[in-house]
Amino acid sequence: MSNNEKRCPHCNEKTLIKITEGKSPTINHSESDVWEEYCWKILFCNDCKQVSVIQESYSSENIKEVYDEETKEFSYIPEVSTELLYPQIKQFGMGYKHFKSPRIYQEAIHLFKCKLYEESVSKCRKALEALCLDFKIKKGKLEKRILVMKEKEYFDEILFNWAEIIRFFGNQATHDYHEYHENIAKNIIDLTGALIEYSLELRLRKFKVNEQFKYLTQEKKKIDEKTVMEL
Repeated sequence: MSNNEKRCPHCNEKTLIKITEGKSPTINHSESDVWEEYCWKILFCNDCKQVSVIQESYSSENIKEVYDEETKEFSYIPEVSTELLYPQIKQFGMGYKHFKSPRIYQEAIHLFKCKLYEESVSKCRKALEALCLDFKIKKGKLEKRILVMKEKEYFDEILFNWAEIIRFFGNQATHDYHEYHENIAKNIIDLTGALIEYSLELRLRKFKVNEQFKYLTQEKKKIDEKTVMEL
């Protein structure tokens, strides 16, 4: 156990936090020569007396090159990816890990828990931008991207209206420095989480069904070819 100075995700105070940690064995992927390691840390805040949990991950696919001026040599150090596991308002499953929007949404949750309400609403707008990127919609201002999401049927009418509300309040918080009370920020947080979940769930379901369709199409082709040969 050791004591480090960190910022608490509950109270946002930079206080001494007692840390216990556990590490995973190195995970080797023989087919690709990729290795991964994980470290989980349980943090205790001496100020608000709350517990939080973070995960640190290392991978051979994410290596940082460092040059030492004294030795004139390069060294290669795995970069650390940190994820707050607890506290969270909403958690997304492993199927969402390759998307950007859930990660930015968790940052919005963190800001909300620190009572930084305007910043959390602004971050929800960032999560909406990331959601458009998750669907490969990159061009134009956010208002235009949302319209494209609707045109391509990634958003139905309800999801489109949700996105417009998030964009409006996010613009107010980002550009006009509008002050929001807790209730507005909480509703924006919840609405953003639902928008991301419903949108990405639909995309993942379509991907799975398309894969099933491709498989069945291939099997049908094999059966058709076999039938022709038997005639």
